[in-house]
Amino acid sequence: MNIFSALLLCALFSGQPVLQSKKFKLLDYNPKQDVFYEQGKEARILPATGEGFRYRVIFRPNTEVEKPEDLGVAEDGHLHWTPKWGGLYKLLAYVPTEQEDGKMKDIEKAKVIISVRFAEGSYIGIIVMILAGLILFVGSYFSIRSLLRAERG
Repeated sequence: MNIFSALLLCALFSGQPVLQSKKFKLLDYNPKQDVFYEQGKEARILPATGEGFRYRVIFRPNTEVEKPEDLGVAEDGHLHWTPKWGGLYKLLAYVPTEQEDGKMKDIEKAKVIISVRFAEGSYIGIIVMILAGLILFVGSYFSIRSLLRAERG
């Protein structure tokens, strides 16, 4: 067994799930092992490093209702962030730069899409499905009943 295989096995079976993008290291997050960030619980991220980098998470990226939130690096060198909602987020490192017309533009340096689980499941889907099933079966009962009555009489 070569050293690469040994390192790969150690990484796969290590105790702390980690997902590493090109620039970010997402601690306690690995979708392949079914380990996600959860709504309302703090997430730790080792940020991308570079001169003048700033950090932002965007809830529902690339939609009209996206909600950006700026993050700062804590004393331990990590980004500490508590997701307010379950869903998709885009975590990005950017550098604000001034354009020729004097307006500021954010130049993206690194980004990663993160899925955040809801804190608790919603039971409305199950209730709607039971209600739809009831309507379907009650309707079929009355249809068959009227069909059989028409054949008799």
